[in-house]
Amino acid sequence: MNNLKISKEYKRIEIDLAKKIIFEMENIPSLIENNIFVWGFLLYDKNIIDYFNIEDKLNHLKGHFFGVIINNDSITIFNDITAGFRVYVYEDENLLFYSDNYRIILKNILKNHIEFDEYELSFWKEHRFTTGSRTFIRYLNKVPPASIIKINKSKILNTCYFKDYDNDPDRKALLCTIRYDLEETMKLLKDKYNKFILFFSGGYDSALLAVILKSLYIDFDAIFIKTNPIYKENYSDYINALRISNLLKLNLNILEISLDKNNLEMNKLILDDLLFDRHFALLFYYTFKLLSKKYPKDVLLLFGQSADSVFSFGPTGDNLGGIIRRILINYPFCPLNIIFKEVLSKRIKKNFICPRNMEEYFLAFFDEKEYIPLLREDSYKRKIYLTSIINQIKRENALSSLMYLKLFGFLQGSDNQVIYKAANAFGFKNVFLPYAQPSIIYAICKYKSKFIDTFIPKYPVKNLLKYYLPNVKIKKINYKMEKEYPEIKIYEKQVEMLFINYLDKIRSNQNGE
Repeated sequence: MNNLKISKEYKRIEIDLAKKIIFEMENIPSLIENNIFVWGFLLYDKNIIDYFNIEDKLNHLKGHFFGVIINNDSITIFNDITAGFRVYVYEDENLLFYSDNYRIILKNILKNHIEFDEYELSFWKEHRFTTGSRTFIRYLNKVPPASIIKINKSKILNTCYFKDYDNDPDRKALLCTIRYDLEETMKLLKDKYNKFILFFSGGYDSALLAVILKSLYIDFDAIFIKTNPIYKENYSDYINALRISNLLKLNLNILEISLDKNNLEMNKLILDDLLFDRHFALLFYYTFKLLSKKYPKDVLLLFGQSADSVFSFGPTGDNLGGIIRRILINYPFCPLNIIFKEVLSKRIKKNFICPRNMEEYFLAFFDEKEYIPLLREDSYKRKIYLTSIINQIKRENALSSLMYLKLFGFLQGSDNQVIYKAANAFGFKNVFLPYAQPSIIYAICKYKSKFIDTFIPKYPVKNLLKYYLPNVKIKKINYKMEKEYPEIKIYEKQVEMLFINYLDKIRSNQNGE
């Protein structure tokens, strides 16, 4: 391509087609092969990416990545199914500008002139992340999950490669698909990486990963992150991790991180990395800071993250509250939901409203609070805006629609981004979330039983644990501390105020104060 310009280390690529297209990246590509450039983490075999039939290829690729294929008179841009490798985009009549660092666009294109998108800002305040294709700053957008963008000299075509499957519940097919995918993935990783670290939380998801690694004779370090001061959730996870690692005969490494009240430098890093994905991220950033002193940067880091969202769309508690939430998700028009609505309204002190049709149900699911897919007054304030987004991305099949809404919302948001960003901040590039991959996501869409899920959340994980360990009973228990330490709330409030103060500062600058 004659009008192609590529800078040293491939951090800037310029192409003139239907518009001028610029890729200015903070990270360097992890893969450069012929006319293909890929950033992020990609499990890659030769010839698996090509211009032809790319949609089918992408639905089998694993990892979090963003890529560009440059041909003689066109380019193809793509990303992973969850948009785990976050890329921002600015577009006007003459320019398409892509970057993995939003500050590059703010500085070089928007010249630090910021206008708020009030609908997205409202959504961010409620959910801690923005929707899959937007930020709360006008003209600064995101490449949404499962995107393919084809550009030639005359047109730009944006498509979503997420598939729409009919749901036909089949427990055997579901378990076989997930087991095969996890085992084959671990074998592929074994061929590429010498050192594995599994973040072991004491839950079902990390326990299953540990069991599969052991069954394949893959050596790994299981680590648990204990905080000082400890807080109630971390305490319960800690006791579970000790108990279950003993059942699995794991040598569990306990890494203790001490939170520092004088963490201005860390706070600035969090604000810069996670402006649109507000998260109490200190735990993760301190964890990777500690790991950087103990392990080489080329280790493979495995997390059970995303399993709750993929398998049960969020609420996975075995208690009555969890069952009610899953009934509301799986059976949105059940007559009992009127009673559940009243119970939850009194308990949570919110005026909930049952959805009356599929449009309102999708809105309630996408704009949920505390995994409760019921409408609220603030849902109605955003109804027109969010419904227009939902109508553009929903599928014909209800379960596939729910899955892509989850990808477009929570999964591309703060919980996964905090892992990728914190690891990257300390030089760790090889981060992998086995449950957030196409084969497992599609297996849920095709074979999941809503009925079984309602009463046994994440039943594929629990069933597979029984398959591998028929004589071992693994159950997570909620342990309570005798004394709670309030210090953790101080750190949470400190990080929360980082984001609020930053937004207040922007508004003051806008108003000339």
